[in-house]
Amino acid sequence: MDLQFIKMIVESYYNDYNGNVILIKHSDNYYTIYVHLAARYKKVGDVVMAGDQIGTMGMTGFATGVHLHFGVYIGYPFKGGVAINPLSLYK
Repeated sequence: MDLQFIKMIVESYYNDYNGNVILIKHSDNYYTIYVHLAARYKKVGDVVMAGDQIGTMGMTGFATGVHLHFGVYIGYPFKGGVAINPLSLYK
């Protein structure tokens, strides 16, 4: 297994605004965030691979309908990280 492609759950929590949230750290200081999940299947420290189910779409927190709020960041989100357009990763 190439360790460069291992991804790890660094946050898995609930709050009133975002509902269920999972934050994954990727290689090269990239992070992905998944918000408003109905259920979280992974906990902090879990290693995930492509294709693993980490949760289900929902409408927890301040959401008016079932959806997935997805974001990609360079650097730790909300602590100096910068949101980027996920499509910019495809050349």
